[in-house]
Amino acid sequence: MFRDEAVSPFGGLNSTAFTHLRDLDYAGHGNPAQTLDLLLPPRGDGPPHPVVIYIHGGSWDSGEKEDGLVPLSLLASGDFALVSINYRLTGEARWPAPLEDARAALAFLRENAATWHLDPERIGIVGVSAGGQIAGMLGTHAPGTTAPDGIRCVASFFGPTDFLSLVGHPESLEPEEAAFAERFFGIAGPDLLETARRASPVNWVGPDAAPFLLIHGTEDEVVPFSQSEGMHAALLHAGVESTMIPVAGAGHGFFVPALLEPVRQFLGRHLLDRADALPRRRAG
Repeated sequence: MFRDEAVSPFGGLNSTAFTHLRDLDYAGHGNPAQTLDLLLPPRGDGPPHPVVIYIHGGSWDSGEKEDGLVPLSLLASGDFALVSINYRLTGEARWPAPLEDARAALAFLRENAATWHLDPERIGIVGVSAGGQIAGMLGTHAPGTTAPDGIRCVASFFGPTDFLSLVGHPESLEPEEAAFAERFFGIAGPDLLETARRASPVNWVGPDAAPFLLIHGTEDEVVPFSQSEGMHAALLHAGVESTMIPVAGAGHGFFVPALLEPVRQFLGRHLLDRADALPRRRAG
């Protein structure tokens, strides 16, 4: 139910010249788990670059920022600055540490936006599996957030959105699943339900949530397809743009080359528009 591998849904390389700044310490603690890589396109004389941030998967207990470099290379058109982040894994810190780290990385990029010619009001998040759950929390009104701070859009590949539906009956969890839940949330028994509820992006959807692109395989046995279906329905109910792309017969950790263009179009529509306020358009 919970286990996934550190997967990258894209493949291939792009030869566009970027300046690659490695291992930037976004939290100031000297912890390699709290670092990011920043890929900067040629600066030129144009406006600041919008930012696309990649959050890796790996069941919150594996994976690293380097997993995002090849996926991001396929978005290296020169229109975006590209970021891939590390976050503390469950062997070091339990939830909500990954969310706290992602927010710290966002704050770091905003604080240093002028240095690197970044537009802190035009940020897109791409999250994969576990990273999709973190991205979903960032793009909604999750605890400690009043609004998605500069986040214009979220693309989630097969990310969990409703932990409560997965751990709704803790006594019926398989031993491996129960052990994971305790390791991830740091809690077991009845208190697990409230913690799981608060870690579920679907419970924090509001009318000011960022637009979402949800991509999910219909035969996913790790993160059920229904997870993205529920998130899609909640977003539409709140009047927020949501586009869902079901991939028939696909399991977990896949990529279909034809998906690259919808992702590019989604990011371009929301990040390359210079309007101060983008409408929250409904989609199907």
